[in-house]
Amino acid sequence: MSTERYRQTQLSDDAYLRAWVSLRQRRRNMWIVFFAWPFAIAVGIKILHFLTGALENQIAPYVAIPVFLMAFVLMATFSFPCPRCGKEFYRKNSYRNPFSKECLNCRIRVGTPKNAPTGEPPDKGSDVQRTPS
Repeated sequence: MSTERYRQTQLSDDAYLRAWVSLRQRRRNMWIVFFAWPFAIAVGIKILHFLTGALENQIAPYVAIPVFLMAFVLMATFSFPCPRCGKEFYRKNSYRNPFSKECLNCRIRVGTPKNAPTGEPPDKGSDVQRTPS
């Protein structure tokens, strides 16, 4: 029996979980672009040199394209709006922390469902202490 149908139903019901999926995709795209842009520049220079016969220093304006792509992906990742408070997740006033696991404004942790009472994911611990029976 597949749990994919249950997962899709659960994901469509919770706006916070959809936001966390979006954040995960943004982070993945950021790392892909971060590691791929040097190769894209090198390959792009070689292709343009082969096609046009231009020297590497004449191709410099075309090198800016992957750099702008990297900047765009970084801005899209770090301007992620918090699903709870709506402010930027990685920014509080002038302070920024792109490696934070929680919103710098309302302290909601990544992965927290909308109906969680404490603002923490349910698997990160609970306030209820169990007594042995």
